[in-house]
Amino acid sequence: MYENWMNDPEVPKLGDLPSNYFMLNGSPQFDFYKYDFGWGQPIAHRSGVGNMLDGKITVSPGLEEGSMILEICLSSETIQALEEDIIFGEFVNTTPIVGVERTIRVRI
Repeated sequence: MYENWMNDPEVPKLGDLPSNYFMLNGSPQFDFYKYDFGWGQPIAHRSGVGNMLDGKITVSPGLEEGSMILEICLSSETIQALEEDIIFGEFVNTTPIVGVERTIRVRI
């Protein structure tokens, strides 16, 4: 199952929901970085493949005080269009992050 997804990743679409659908979850009361499950201190966290939906944006606290992680899930077609957009390209850095297959960093 996972080998097929790795070769041809597909992001589900929420076709039955309105285009302005908004969902918020999580809690500032849970300090993810405080817990060590025997693997060392976490450096990041992600939603996981089961929660990937086209257009989903997850904002969570980063490891460093005051930092944040934006997990943005987009279809392959959308990512390709962004990579080909000249104006968008002026504001991004596609330098890979260790352990992450495909990243786009945006300067703010």
